[in-house]
Amino acid sequence: MGKIKKLLLGFFICLLILASANNAQASIFIVDPNYNCFSDLAYAEINYGYTPYLLDTGIDFNAGDILESHATGLWWHNNTVTNIPWYDANGTGGLSGAFPQVRQGSLLGQISNNGPHIIHNGNSSGANFFMIGANYSGPVDRSGRLYLGFADTDYGNNQGYVTVDIQGGSLVPEPSSMLLLGLGSLAFSLFKRKR
Repeated sequence: MGKIKKLLLGFFICLLILASANNAQASIFIVDPNYNCFSDLAYAEINYGYTPYLLDTGIDFNAGDILESHATGLWWHNNTVTNIPWYDANGTGGLSGAFPQVRQGSLLGQISNNGPHIIHNGNSSGANFFMIGANYSGPVDRSGRLYLGFADTDYGNNQGYVTVDIQGGSLVPEPSSMLLLGLGSLAFSLFKRKR
């Protein structure tokens, strides 16, 4: 085999390896309590100019898949009040009117197949959120994309962040990664056919 053919073969093998590495599940996410929040109350929009949105992990789950997560880091709820302690993804321990099933300030998850749903005017019906907290392990009850956010209503006045490691589901590959993989496979098959 000539030098050029060997170089081409090496190049296309590298392309295949690169494409498959890009499709590996990237599972570390930073959740910011100033932006990633389940509530749409207008406090932050009026006072700080923030608009809430849920963090799109890009990871899809099928009903029954196991979701495992571990969250580290601390955040401070309401930086205008000095006697509120920093806390982790488990939140404060108290329940909130807007989030009756979970702890106030806790890390929440949502699985949806038609985009994220935040809480509108304190009404949590249809949001389908569940508490993830600092550690979570269990099957998901529906199919769709995983979104993350905090149970907080006045989200624009927070500090800190939480880093979350998500295991499970399948990362939806970017189109460029799929194109790279396809081109590498095509080139490799053409090269083998000429031999």
